[in-house]
Amino acid sequence: MMKRIFIGIFTVLFVAKSIAQGGAANPILQEGIYTIKGVQSNYFLTLYNGWTENNSQVAIYKLESNTNTQWELRHVGDNYYTMTNVTAKRNLNAIINTNAEKWVVVANATGDTDEQWKIVAADNSSFYIRNRKATLDAVVHNASTALNTRLILHPTNNGANQRWVFNRIADLPVPPQCIANGTYSVLGIASNLFMESDRCASVANNSNLAINYSQASDNQRWVFNHLGNNVYTIKSLRYYRYVTASAAGTNGSFLYLADSVNSNSQRWAAIPAGNGIFYFKNIATGRYMHVYNNATSSYSQLDIWDATNSGSQQWRLINYNSGNARSAEPSLNTSLVIPDETDVKIKEVPASTAEDFSVSPNPAGNTIRVHYAADNKTQLNFRITSTTGTVLKTVVYTVNKGQNNLTLDVSALSGGTYFVSADNGTVVKTRQIIIQH
Repeated sequence: MMKRIFIGIFTVLFVAKSIAQGGAANPILQEGIYTIKGVQSNYFLTLYNGWTENNSQVAIYKLESNTNTQWELRHVGDNYYTMTNVTAKRNLNAIINTNAEKWVVVANATGDTDEQWKIVAADNSSFYIRNRKATLDAVVHNASTALNTRLILHPTNNGANQRWVFNRIADLPVPPQCIANGTYSVLGIASNLFMESDRCASVANNSNLAINYSQASDNQRWVFNHLGNNVYTIKSLRYYRYVTASAAGTNGSFLYLADSVNSNSQRWAAIPAGNGIFYFKNIATGRYMHVYNNATSSYSQLDIWDATNSGSQQWRLINYNSGNARSAEPSLNTSLVIPDETDVKIKEVPASTAEDFSVSPNPAGNTIRVHYAADNKTQLNFRITSTTGTVLKTVVYTVNKGQNNLTLDVSALSGGTYFVSADNGTVVKTRQIIIQH
């Protein structure tokens, strides 16, 4: 009898520990809106001086009646979260600079790992907040307990200024539908190839999925149907079967087409990654649509995998509407980064706003010259991204009406292929460059 009791206690303790540590299926914190209180100071994570601008620092302060101390937590896998300030509408982020303090800020969403934070149990009631890119914790500077003290990144040392208590106060707001019902081509960001129904144009049930060069055929066209809360079914326009994952699928399990079974294995959450790019998370498995083995060659098959934040899991939708490529994210104020020399309209604009954009030299060395002809004085957001969609550099310029010639420093980038985008808030133009040092 005593042996049975002992085994039962051990089992309960083991299960409790597993739940506390969290995992892909059981995240350590439920998604929602939280206040986050410092253990040492008893003050709350908030916006420094109430500032909401991009790259504004964060600090500790008294609990406020406004939403400055409220944060939306969204799980991105393996107990990593994005933490969006409700007032600023920007994500908790890290400025990682080896030559200065590593400050914690709020910044525009980029989909990069510097805005992902692992919630790690410190004890039964508090947690560490660990940045994925820096692998450092968010801490109160100098272990201060003074109001409005800012946060920095620091190695874990079990200090009370590194521990935080999360209090869930509300559910996340129901997001607007981010993909309009319709038919789309699905372009892989890493491969620049399109998802297609199968490798051999087979009509058989359970045929696998792959990526391939554009065929301009129904084999590469997909019907998205919104089920609510940005969950969709994805059906082949050619075969009228659905993109399906095995309900018990593990990492590397291949995707396939199947007749409708009305189950979560055929339901996909569309998660905006920024810049008009999406992840597709399978509801049954909690894993993401992914190109097998991160391949970029034609006929590479698709599988499911835990979140990797890589281009192999990132997809852009091109609306099948008389051949016009348009954003599949009409309800979100984001822009597109297109991996070719294509101008994409986010919203309809008059023809008079057509603007010329070029980059030279190509290949480039340590600097590039950007030539931009503007119809009016406007603010431009220039981005340099990798072939996997990671934003590596962002520069904001005010350009005048007429021809503008700007210089961008790219000496910090390794040799390789990149994309330079110019975004005026209405039209995004992208050019490919090669850097050779």
